[in-house]
Amino acid sequence: MKKIYTATPLTTKVKIFVDTGAFIALGWEKDPYHEIAVNFYRFHRNKWRMFTSNYIIAETYTWLRYHTSSFHALHFLEIIKKLQLKNRLTLIYANQDMEDKINQFLRQYRDVVLSYHDAATGVIVNEFNIPQIFGFDSHLAIFGKTVLPGLSS
Repeated sequence: MKKIYTATPLTTKVKIFVDTGAFIALGWEKDPYHEIAVNFYRFHRNKWRMFTSNYIIAETYTWLRYHTSSFHALHFLEIIKKLQLKNRLTLIYANQDMEDKINQFLRQYRDVVLSYHDAATGVIVNEFNIPQIFGFDSHLAIFGKTVLPGLSS
């Protein structure tokens, strides 16, 4: 008897970089984009392979600590750890080569108002071929990536 094998289609998850604005909106109910972020995340989360950087973790923790409470800031860190343990989020640390590219990028785009964190995001999404950014700052499109849902300028 001849065996017939059928190929099961693999579901490829889309790489997406999670920016500070998305993390804040997801975790803080008073954020003006909270509802949009939560609905967007719930609809897409199973389609994504999420990435972020230690710069974004630091920026988000600091923002939450200064604008909300230590409870929110520490809870954010717990969620990040859980997502990592479940292999839902990859945390990227910049190496020296990437740091050099960040500095080069900031010099090249000196007329654009970008934070160091934003420049690091640009280098990381390009180095790791991440096509999308989950965030609310449309200026992140300068990196040639799709910013979703990308509401503010």
